[in-house]
Amino acid sequence: MADAQRLRDQAAELGLALEDLLRQVPRDEDGALTSLGSAKHFEGTCKPCAFSTLIGEPKKDDDCIHGILCNFCHFQHARKPRVRVRPSKGTRARLKSLA
Repeated sequence: MADAQRLRDQAAELGLALEDLLRQVPRDEDGALTSLGSAKHFEGTCKPCAFSTLIGEPKKDDDCIHGILCNFCHFQHARKPRVRVRPSKGTRARLKSLA
């Protein structure tokens, strides 16, 4: 019940009715609300929330403290592979001379 009141208050801060806010928030495959930032997910221009789950990880109940008002995407995203940056030629030569 407190969550519903909190959502109403936050929607009022944005100048929206709760129903309008809920219409703008996309739902995941289970029908659960995601976040406002998830609206750009299907365009491919979203930025994933650092506190939401990644693909392959178990879904948590209370991931992000901002909930549906988070500006970042709460859909599951694949982890991006880390890119190994090759040291410059000068750095490689310096390291080689130390060995």
